[in-house]
Amino acid sequence: MPGSGQRSRRDWGWHPLRPEAARRIVAAAQVRPGQLVLDIGAGEGALTGPLLDAGATVIAVELHPRRAATLRDRYAGRRLRVVRPADGPVSRETQRTPGSVVLRWTTMGLMARVALVLGSGGARGYAHLGAVQELRERGHEIVAVSGTSMGAVVGGLVAAGKDTDFASWASTLTGRRVLRLADPTWGGGGAATAERLMAALDELVGDVAIESLSIPYTAVATDLAARREVWFQRGPLLPAMRASFAIPGLFTPAVVDGRILVDGGLLNPLPLEPPAAATADFTVAVSLQGPREPHEPMSPARGFSVRRAEWAADLRRRFRRSGEGVTEPTGPGPGAPAAPAAAPPAEAVDVRPDVRTSEVVSLSFDAMQSLITRYRLAALPPDVLVTVPLSAARTIDFHRADELIDLGRGLTKEALDEAGR
Repeated sequence: MPGSGQRSRRDWGWHPLRPEAARRIVAAAQVRPGQLVLDIGAGEGALTGPLLDAGATVIAVELHPRRAATLRDRYAGRRLRVVRPADGPVSRETQRTPGSVVLRWTTMGLMARVALVLGSGGARGYAHLGAVQELRERGHEIVAVSGTSMGAVVGGLVAAGKDTDFASWASTLTGRRVLRLADPTWGGGGAATAERLMAALDELVGDVAIESLSIPYTAVATDLAARREVWFQRGPLLPAMRASFAIPGLFTPAVVDGRILVDGGLLNPLPLEPPAAATADFTVAVSLQGPREPHEPMSPARGFSVRRAEWAADLRRRFRRSGEGVTEPTGPGPGAPAAPAAAPPAEAVDVRPDVRTSEVVSLSFDAMQSLITRYRLAALPPDVLVTVPLSAARTIDFHRADELIDLGRGLTKEALDEAGR
């Protein structure tokens, strides 16, 4: 209990081993039938069963008398010997027996405690769910999580143990259902209130406090008046999520404790700082602000301005008509968009961009966050960086959960393999 002065097994670095991770460890150790395996710190036998199933002869070393007795009872009649240090020392010669495997060392080499950082990026944040799935598949334990915007939503669900349920629910969303969940509105500082979305999250998570979550959690929002970040590490979970994803211009701001709060990505799209003090073996950060192209230029582009009439006249000179419409430009130009097949007189040309207001807000936010993310990564680089490209999805593509979850899992697998994690 907190304040009791006693340390739990989790405090000492113990964490449960999932069955799929145990099977992967046994396969990685290349355990063969009849091979002698010394399993140091056998715990509750998560690794013992797969070892016995592989045909190994197992010597399980377990300090705790209750767990040692459980192992004996559970695997009675199998090729298993359970020993405790109190029963007598385990001979070092056992470890030198030809063909023997000391597997607990292998386990600790493959399992790790991870501090997880989840960035902002709207619907691309579904990739966070895939990243979490890949970490768990490898047997890693998430010991701290911080997030901004969609990263705060997914991070809160991970800390509450509801991310799997959320992924199943999100996979059923259609474009029309997403629009209804957004709750379009007039006024109030945004185009949507997201009240139906919050009701759905409330049904999924319930009224839970951040400090009661099983994993330390931080949601990052932006205080507009104070022009500073706000870290939510205590208090109700759902209001912290709502404040963190309030994209300016799209969602109405949240008012918490007298502050007017909007999306944390305005100042910190990838909150690497909150979990920096966590007791973790390494940090995994998932950025949703990757380049659209593998070699997308980052340096400023050089251009020149022209008057509207000059721009339209230049279009007419550089494009010629054909029976099938407009052909490619006949010469170099400032990179203007394609003209219509029948170009009207210069003074009547409409040069307004064909984009919606929501897309302008989204693209503007992405441009700003990409630059801030690069600076944040340069100042505090994580051990493993997973980068989801901006081209993967638009901010509002919340009906594409399945493919983005798969993308996140694949990119995380590549990043972890490259880092040897």
